[in-house]
Amino acid sequence: MALLSTMMVALAAGSAAFGSALPPRIGNTKSAFSVQQVHNPNHVKHGPTALYRAYRKYGASIPENLQAIVNSSINVTAAASSTGSAKTTPEAYDVGDPTRAFGLS
Repeated sequence: MALLSTMMVALAAGSAAFGSALPPRIGNTKSAFSVQQVHNPNHVKHGPTALYRAYRKYGASIPENLQAIVNSSINVTAAASSTGSAKTTPEAYDVGDPTRAFGLS
């Protein structure tokens, strides 16, 4: 019993010494930030795709019929968005010093 109480006293003294070795907080200790949520009007909900992603996230096996549905929806989406353009020249407030243009072709 004496050994147990000695160990408890040593543990308490050690934890107190460790706590006093930590540096004090400097400045504002209560900081917060907020992020504005923006609704994406172009987002289209697709249940099979959400289920497919959940299966992939948790490592479950994906049923063949679900895989076929997701593959067909990906093909339709890829065909609808297979053309387009993007500006690749630097603009004001771009990151980098100096800003660089990358030719994407």
